[in-house]
Amino acid sequence: MAEYNLSSLIGQKIQLDRGGPESRVGLVLAVGDDFLVLSTVNEGIVYYYVDHIKSITLVKSDSSQDVIKPITRVNYVSTGTMKNVFESMKYNRIQINRGGPESVKGVLTEIYDDYITIVLKDEVLLILFSHIKSCSFSVQDRSDANNEESTQENKQDSKNENENKKKDNNSNKRKSRNRRYRSKK
Repeated sequence: MAEYNLSSLIGQKIQLDRGGPESRVGLVLAVGDDFLVLSTVNEGIVYYYVDHIKSITLVKSDSSQDVIKPITRVNYVSTGTMKNVFESMKYNRIQINRGGPESVKGVLTEIYDDYITIVLKDEVLLILFSHIKSCSFSVQDRSDANNEESTQENKQDSKNENENKKKDNNSNKRKSRNRRYRSKK
């Protein structure tokens, strides 16, 4: 798609790809040298590498709930390359790719010529530009926050259970020793 002039799509409602985790419907806000800026209802601004776009469908919709209003107050990168987009996102929580096994949410820490580094909890990921299909700023979802809280609570519960089992085992061992000692007398 990189060799096509996509600037005629600015202001149009489109669907990128026909299906799969990267498929989205949104309003085209800008077209850079190697990326397209899409405003979506659920995810806000999403940047797509044009080399990874397989198809573009113009969407005609009469439904008022499907209307995507142009964003006027939000800043976004509209020119340059995807590397410029990443520079603007540095030290922020971002999402790489929309879904599937290659979707990653973490803090963008470094941008190099061929790859970026993202910190995700206690891991540092190196992701090649050639494997990035889309990116956006990422705000921690309620579901992500709830999952983290639930995981922490589960870990604490497991830890408490293990401590209780150890205490019970130690108590049982003492009782067993005491019984043996008493029976010898």
